[in-house]
Amino acid sequence: MIMFYSGSRSKCVSPEDLLPKAGFMLTISDFYKKKSSEAIRRFKQHKKRQSEFPLLIMDSGATFLYNKYIKKKTKGSPGTYMKDKRKLDFSFYETDIFKDFRDSYIRFVRKNDKYLFAYVNMDWINNAQGSYDSLKYMESKGCHPLPVYHLGSNRKWLQRYIDEGYKYICIGGITPNPYTTLKPILDGLWKDILTDSNGMPLVKVHGLACTSYQLLIRYPWYSVDSATWTKLGAWGGIYVPRKVNGKFDFSRKPFGIQVSEKSSSIGKRNAHSETMVGLENTHIEEWLDLIGVPLGDAQPPKKEEDNRSTLYNYPTKTYDEKNKKIGVANDYECRMKANLLFYDALSDYLPRWPWPIKYETRNKLVELK
Repeated sequence: MIMFYSGSRSKCVSPEDLLPKAGFMLTISDFYKKKSSEAIRRFKQHKKRQSEFPLLIMDSGATFLYNKYIKKKTKGSPGTYMKDKRKLDFSFYETDIFKDFRDSYIRFVRKNDKYLFAYVNMDWINNAQGSYDSLKYMESKGCHPLPVYHLGSNRKWLQRYIDEGYKYICIGGITPNPYTTLKPILDGLWKDILTDSNGMPLVKVHGLACTSYQLLIRYPWYSVDSATWTKLGAWGGIYVPRKVNGKFDFSRKPFGIQVSEKSSSIGKRNAHSETMVGLENTHIEEWLDLIGVPLGDAQPPKKEEDNRSTLYNYPTKTYDEKNKKIGVANDYECRMKANLLFYDALSDYLPRWPWPIKYETRNKLVELK
């Protein structure tokens, strides 16, 4: 499975530099924002070294438009919960703003097609007919974007893409829905449409914004993308695999651990590395040593000002702000690097595509023969 890493404009943490054999994703909207210089720099760098690696997939920016003009200023995660999708107003897609944005995208991908591994349709999010029409419009202009099927749409549209001969299809609408909501829907799509009688995938499927551990190990994606590695790092967290018989084991759901010295989770039971029950700090340090990322020195809260749980173990050594060691405890770029390397290791653990899907039978996962 190919992982395409999106997010982060940091000059210090670019996934294509740290993991040259992985893929990365840029969004066309990045080139039109005020802080687009880093996206442009990364794209120019990619064009110079395209014969080496990495793979670049271009996102249309449809999610950017959707959240700005359709969801507008509603609170919550990007995307829409399944129960709310029927309430949406799609009149924005008939405006000149959308049409001009799409035409700009078309000019970009046509000019830079040879540098791109793939690029995604300028879809109407959560509107199957509009997405199909937009796909055909782009094709009429000489483009060959990946079609997008949104979860919650009539399944006939996904079947239609397959019947029309598309070999690489995106599935969107995953974020922000929980696994318990997604599982029965995705199970049905993979079993009834996307795989043959032996459970083998019929086409390549790309999961948009899909790096949930449960989704990655359950379905035979050809590729996925997500910015989780940078978002979790920015919020003070890292992923750490569990250990079984003294070895790191990716067959079990990893820990998502807050490690930042500034995290509000410090002192809360099972919410921070200092207070995780059943997870020793040596476990975290062993993983960080393995991937070559330092833990760093954490500044303890001042006791006289701290009203949090006494579970927090205050370091006894003197904290030196000027000479502190940089690491995941005090540096978000170190946390992003640690998360990138976690996903890289997880990618190595997953079976090589294609592989047969697994379904639950009598509470057991069985591989179809």
